[in-house]
Amino acid sequence: GNSMTNKSKKAAEEAVKLILENLEKVYDNGEDLEARKNMLHASYLAGTAFTKSYVGYVHALAHPLGGQYGIAHGLANAVLLPYVLRAYGNHITKRLAYLAKLVGMVDGNLSDEEASKLFIIRIEEMNKKMGIPTKLDCVCRADISFMAKLADKELVLGGIIRKASSEKEGIVIEQSQPKDSELAKKSKVVITVSKGNNKESDSETDE
Repeated sequence: GNSMTNKSKKAAEEAVKLILENLEKVYDNGEDLEARKNMLHASYLAGTAFTKSYVGYVHALAHPLGGQYGIAHGLANAVLLPYVLRAYGNHITKRLAYLAKLVGMVDGNLSDEEASKLFIIRIEEMNKKMGIPTKLDCVCRADISFMAKLADKELVLGGIIRKASSEKEGIVIEQSQPKDSELAKKSKVVITVSKGNNKESDSETDE
């Protein structure tokens, strides 16, 4: 796709607002046609936004998970989303804070850091309410490096340096700004795996 435009940014913001206002309504009551209409519109807006702009590690990691294990794309995205948002760290603090204020989740008196944290917590609360798991038990240790490489090939995020590397306890996906950047800080997502059954046992973030 092309780089982010004002139009795609506006579409993404409107999609976020509609989703936060309507997704749980649809989950609670599938016959709420107004909420379903709003979610359909949100889906369209989100699609137009990331068709014109770039995707990040959420989609980039969800695709190989789907291809390797047949995990539904929506489920993979939902599980990954809070982990990856935390992994982006300070790079997206202002953006998440802006979204939190846009949807009325927080007022203007809260710091960007606190607002961004509450935005991620809200996503986790929605996931929990809708029965979305916090980890994917099907992930095999032997596949992690391969899937990380696939994600790196797909990912395009302007200005971010990306690196995937193996560690004894799993895969670390790191990101950092160039050294001369004000945001020259690293963050990582660690997907740990159990040594006994070759399966993923836990997921955590380290900011």
